[in-house]
Amino acid sequence: MTAEKICICGTHGVGKTTLVNEIEKLVRYRWPNSGLIVAPEMARETIDTLRLDWRTTDIEEAVYFQRMLHNYYCLVSRLPGPLLSDRCALDSLQYARLKRVPLLPGEEMEAIQAACRYTRIYLYRGPEDMTEEQRYIEDRIALALFEAWPRISFNEFSREDVSAVKREIFHLLSGE
Repeated sequence: MTAEKICICGTHGVGKTTLVNEIEKLVRYRWPNSGLIVAPEMARETIDTLRLDWRTTDIEEAVYFQRMLHNYYCLVSRLPGPLLSDRCALDSLQYARLKRVPLLPGEEMEAIQAACRYTRIYLYRGPEDMTEEQRYIEDRIALALFEAWPRISFNEFSREDVSAVKREIFHLLSGE
């Protein structure tokens, strides 16, 4: 196994978690003691556990939720490789913008620095029939990645490319 640190980001509902879980199964089947760290997608679990409504118009609840996700993804980026993460701090930053959550001084830079700790970031592009909100999030993540390039190595892919991306990530993690 290599010390690669890989993140799959993108808007909600496109299949990031499914892809991360499939790659994890492949790696763990081949190398049961690989040391692979898989950082789960935290938003759904947090919403369920704390009974939050992520579509809330309550700014206080939105601020609390976004700060928690931001801090989680910044910490995840500091974990050693091999690491496979479902989302990154750039994702939570874009949701904060969507909800008009006021950012703390340095929060945007902190998200970019966290993203720079990954060896590679993959932006999972959603289908054409995404909602306006999903398209907004996806476009903002893409813009943030593009603005941080070349400090961030990233690829974009869609559903048609999932098999190839799964193989590519598997090979990056395995060093084969």
